[in-house]
Amino acid sequence: MIDNSNIKPLFEPNSIAIIGASNRDDSVGGIIISNVLKSHFRGVVYPVNPSSKSVFGVKCYANVMDIDDVIDLAVIIVPAVAVPLVMEQCGKKGVKAAIIISAGFKEVGEKGAVLEEQVVNIARKYGVRIIGPNCFGIINTSTSISMNTTFSSTMPIKGNVSFVSQSGALCEGILDYARYEKIGFSKFISVGNRADVTEAEILNYLERDEETDVIIMYIESLSQPQKFLAEAVRVTEQKPIIAIKSGATTVGARATVSHTGSMAGSDEVYEGIFEQAGIIRVNSVHELFKAAKIYSKKISINGNGVAILTNSGGPGVMAADAASRYGLNLPFIDGVLLNKLKGILPPSSGFHNPVDVLGDADVGRYDSAMNTLLESDQFAGLINIITPVGGIDVNEAIKKMHEAINKYKKPMVTCLFGLSDLSEENALLDSYNIPHFEFPEDASWTLSLVYKNYLWRKRKVTDIKKYTDVDPEKVRKIIENAKNNKKNMLSITEAYEVLKAYNISVPSSIMVRDKEDLVAHIKEIKYPSVMKVVSRNVVHKFDVGGVIVDIKNEQQLMDGYDKIIENVKSKIPDAVIDGITVEEFIPDGKETIIGMVRDPSFGSILMFGLGGIYVEALHDVSFRLAPIRELSADHMVSSIRAFKLLTGVRGEKKTDLQSISDVLKRVSQLVTDVQEIKELDINPLIARTEGNGSIAVDVRIVI
Repeated sequence: MIDNSNIKPLFEPNSIAIIGASNRDDSVGGIIISNVLKSHFRGVVYPVNPSSKSVFGVKCYANVMDIDDVIDLAVIIVPAVAVPLVMEQCGKKGVKAAIIISAGFKEVGEKGAVLEEQVVNIARKYGVRIIGPNCFGIINTSTSISMNTTFSSTMPIKGNVSFVSQSGALCEGILDYARYEKIGFSKFISVGNRADVTEAEILNYLERDEETDVIIMYIESLSQPQKFLAEAVRVTEQKPIIAIKSGATTVGARATVSHTGSMAGSDEVYEGIFEQAGIIRVNSVHELFKAAKIYSKKISINGNGVAILTNSGGPGVMAADAASRYGLNLPFIDGVLLNKLKGILPPSSGFHNPVDVLGDADVGRYDSAMNTLLESDQFAGLINIITPVGGIDVNEAIKKMHEAINKYKKPMVTCLFGLSDLSEENALLDSYNIPHFEFPEDASWTLSLVYKNYLWRKRKVTDIKKYTDVDPEKVRKIIENAKNNKKNMLSITEAYEVLKAYNISVPSSIMVRDKEDLVAHIKEIKYPSVMKVVSRNVVHKFDVGGVIVDIKNEQQLMDGYDKIIENVKSKIPDAVIDGITVEEFIPDGKETIIGMVRDPSFGSILMFGLGGIYVEALHDVSFRLAPIRELSADHMVSSIRAFKLLTGVRGEKKTDLQSISDVLKRVSQLVTDVQEIKELDINPLIARTEGNGSIAVDVRIVI
């Protein structure tokens, strides 16, 4: 676990030196010191500016060294070229932490990056922790701190949501939108260039922060993905993390020969990391705040049965469609419960979920139906949709909702659906802490997030499985031998030996160098068999006619050899053909792919999907960072769109899913143990029927 005691002064200082403070209202230095003073900071503030004797009536110092007091936090707002000198002074003074607002560092190019590195080196020499540079600042609304070191025009409402952003430009808009949505913040943190303090350290701090119940994040990239993942997995056990990830570019420019490498774009990898960590990913700022609103209410759900109650059929159907789309279960109402509803509702009502009490319903009818639904064990939560029509008094209905929540202790979300001014009614919902949304679909989506969080927290927590029946030294010797022979890709024979060293099944095979060699070994071959070209110039064997399957006799074997040589030479005339492998033919099973690419930022990225020649075209794959936990392997398999094909459809037998997970975990351990492996593709891994295992019938390993 990260020790975050040395970053605490960034968020909870007793004294702040504002270096670059100004009397000019329109300057960043003026706005920031004004915000610190207006926020009623509980500590002591020291303006620092050699050009002023006082700033806004507060004594100003020419240099941070001139201040007699201990300084916990320096907020630096000077030109970038002056920051190294200021950081040196802060270090000598014993300043514990610094927020560098100044821009002009690595975000502007190489010269800026050199300057940033210089600042970081000075800070590390003195043990000063840094947020930024090029950041918006930090806000802490705690009554014991009350600090606003940003250049925002407003102080947010105090609340239980903490926001971490990599975009300073986004921060002002987020604060304005949050105020409009009446969402309060505990901490508001702009990380800027992340020259020092990382997202992982901030998550660790927020996990322990008693005033933070929900964490929302705007992410463009992760500086330390593995550390972030380790922290996030633990944090989401206690507090929801909601993230919006911008950009869908590739992880980085890399020469790759693997399917995994070609498909591991950053968006797909981040999707895998978020799922692996239990992070709720959203796609817009609008969704970010809807999710923050529902989680900030700290409501929980214990099950997946949801009822929809409405006085208007159309919005009820819209909510039902959305609930189904987002994974909520809407149990059909019959039996005893149906009879109860029929006893209190008109015959023309809708009875089977959604329950439609009709547009002429008064509060009494609505309340009776609501209580009947909530007292049933079929339902763990309720979606209330009220259109202000007919004789219903919406304010009275809201009061009845509040009473029902207190009585049944079940979560409820509400949508008041209409064009009239509902500000009074929404304010009443807020006063009762009932989450409410403008549209029916939003109500369903947000309740589905509560259920998703429930599933994450009740999941079985597993460890990283460590296999003992493996031989990493054998693998290292194979790789060392290949390096000595100036090879960066293992032959199929060598690659099979690597898999066998980790107890991953491969077909029995022989490799022949030429046709005479084939004749010499012909009596060893069993039928049916498969022939494959072995060439460092051939990436995709099928594409060049380098594979012939289901060979049944010697004549087909000899003809197949000639055909493969002819096919490859016609497509790649200069190809160096090292030989041909003859393997046992595996006739049955589903073709899947398991792969890995090692990225300089992310580390080992694992991939799983349906395999064969269509894997890149279908792009139906899942990603995780290695090493993976046991449950992560299962989730990798079940999260692809085509998962149902592996469970048995139209009379087919179920695929051996456990064996696929086993291979995933073994590959995870292999690439963790042996860092020299740069890329790996098992394609296809033939997954047989349940109980019959899986077998890797082709593998490519780049070192």
